[in-house]
Amino acid sequence: MKNILLLVFSLLLLTSGFSQVPAFSVRGAYGKSITQERLNQVETLSDINDAYPASWITNYGVVKVQSVTMGDTTTALSRSEVLTDEQKQMLVSAEIGTDISVDVTHYYSNPVTGVLETRNVQFSYTVIPEIEATYPDGVDGLHTFLDKKAVQKIPDAQFSNAEQAVIAFVISEDGRVEQAMVEKSCGSPDTDALLLHTINNMPKWIPAKNADGVNVPQKFLLVVGHPGC
Repeated sequence: MKNILLLVFSLLLLTSGFSQVPAFSVRGAYGKSITQERLNQVETLSDINDAYPASWITNYGVVKVQSVTMGDTTTALSRSEVLTDEQKQMLVSAEIGTDISVDVTHYYSNPVTGVLETRNVQFSYTVIPEIEATYPDGVDGLHTFLDKKAVQKIPDAQFSNAEQAVIAFVISEDGRVEQAMVEKSCGSPDTDALLLHTINNMPKWIPAKNADGVNVPQKFLLVVGHPGC
């Protein structure tokens, strides 16, 4: 899979006198990612996950491959590292934003007790565009925009107790911000409103593209504050 430039950046706490600027970041709304192009070529679990421990799993129970798209769940089962035609078709058909999960039940003979134990290997990915959406002035430009328009205006004490705000938004096929919403409130309506207003008034982005070069929407998250709350 080609290298994907993830739009991820963060500002660590800076201290100036007694003033603190909260940390913030913008990232794709997913954990681990995989592209449609890679899914089109998979034959085995190792093709999905480079770290899949195929060499030490010899006795398979059930291999469950599941996809979730807009709340619609599809599941296909097998008993091998090699994917079935049904599983491959499911992966080939996965749309951008689909969550793919794999749960492998296998058996392990304990060398000390000789008892056959049941174990699980689990991993998951979200299908992302081949080329992700980017801010027109790059990561530094987006950082500067959000810092100036929103973060520096947040009261110093707002995030002193590990509060965190999360604003979700979608960059549409034409690069505009859509569906911006407060996914997690920091506890201050004024701060939530400031962040939401800033996101809604960003310049147009360069939209994401799929493997065919067609513009597609992509969801992002603005996270402000310290993790842990």
